[in-house]
Amino acid sequence: KICKNNAYEQGCLPKDFRGVDIVKKEENPDQDYNPNYTFSDSPIKNKYPVFVLADGTYVIGYKRYPITMPIFAADINGTKGPNKWGYDIFGFQIQGDSKNGITKLAEDYSFVIEKGGKTFQQMLDECFK
Repeated sequence: KICKNNAYEQGCLPKDFRGVDIVKKEENPDQDYNPNYTFSDSPIKNKYPVFVLADGTYVIGYKRYPITMPIFAADINGTKGPNKWGYDIFGFQIQGDSKNGITKLAEDYSFVIEKGGKTFQQMLDECFK
C-alpha cells in the first residue's frame, strides 16, 4: 500500500505512532521542538509518503531530501509493538551520485533514539558481527 500523503488517515501508520518532536517533548517537556523538523509527527502523518510492504514493514520518505541522498525512516515490524524510535523504528540516509548510484548508508543518521534504544548503525553492526 502507498499513502502519498495523509498516511495516518489512510491507515499506513499505526495508531500509536509518534514523530520525533513528540518523543523529544516527552523526554524533555520544558523545551519546545519544531513541529516541522525532519520526521516530526504532523508532517509524517499528513505530508510524507509512507509505503507499507507485504510483511507489514512501513517506510516513510522524507520529502525535502536531495535526490542523491534520500532520507527514510522504517518500522521494521510494522504495527506490532513497541513502535519506538531506536527499537523498531529507525531513520537512515542512503548516499550516492548520478554516476555510481547508491553507494553507502550515511553513518549514524539518527533523528531520535528513545531511552534504551539503538541507532540504525548500531543495529546493523550487531547484525553483521
